[in-house]
Parts: sequence; C-alpha cells; structure tokens
Amino acid sequence: MTETLIAVLAVLGTAVTGLAAWAVARRATSGSVKTSEAESLWAESQAMRKELRDEATASRAELLALRAELSGVRTSLEAVRAEAELCHKQMVVTRARLAALEDNGA
Repeated sequence: MTETLIAVLAVLGTAVTGLAAWAVARRATSGSVKTSEAESLWAESQAMRKELRDEATASRAELLALRAELSGVRTSLEAVRAEAELCHKQMVVTRARLAALEDNGA
C-alpha cells in the first residue's frame, strides 16, 4: 500500500510540476509573437503603420502649406475686390460727368 501511495504521489508531483512549468512558460511568452507567420505579419503591419504615419505627416505638411497659400490668395482677392469696387465707383462718377458734359454741349 505504501508503494502505491508513493507511486500516486510521484505521478501527482510530476503532473503538478508539469503544470507549473507550463504556467511559467505561458506567462513568459504572454504578449509576444513567436510563430514565424505571426511574426512576419506583425513586422508587415508595423511597416504599414510606419508608412501610413509617414504619409499622414507628409499630407499634414502639404495641407499646412496649402492653407498658407490659400490665406495669401484670400488676402489678394480682398485687395482685388476693394480695387474693383473703387473702379466701379469711379466709373459711375465718370459716367455722370460725361452725361453732364453731353447735356451742356447739346
């Protein structure tokens, strides 16, 4: 009976040791990518993220440059509109003078 008990305890001890080793190994590899396919997919996704970040940075720089250019165009447009309004007022005054001259000369 003692031999049976020792054999059962040995089997249980081996099983507990195996479970403990498995738990420790699982905890050590938790959060890491170890398979070759998963590792290559991870590397590919990292490269894609970097490419997209670089593209977003370049797009943002281009957007900022275009905004600055648009601001300059708007300023120029305001100046042209003011000049056009002044020209229109001068044209109205000139037409009135011309009409007055035509009335006096006729």
